[in-house]
Amino acid sequence: MVEFTKKCRFIRDTKMYKKILSAVNEHLNLEISARYALSMARVCGAKFYLCFIASKGMTRSSIDRAEEAMKRLFNGDYSATKTPRH
Repeated sequence: MVEFTKKCRFIRDTKMYKKILSAVNEHLNLEISARYALSMARVCGAKFYLCFIASKGMTRSSIDRAEEAMKRLFNGDYSATKTPRH
């Protein structure tokens, strides 16, 4: 944890990243990567850009799942991205 904190401080102090772009769709892997990108943008003091990826013929339920993923990103609801512990 200490090493990660040092890296974050270095990134923030050197302004290594000014803008971070992430994509979200109905798939969980993109939601997780967007959450990581959002955290990184906060640490770096970078602007965060989010885009929604839709494919031709996408169903309404897929669009709804993507919309819910975006809401979870900004509401802090991580329940959908947590892995169950055994």
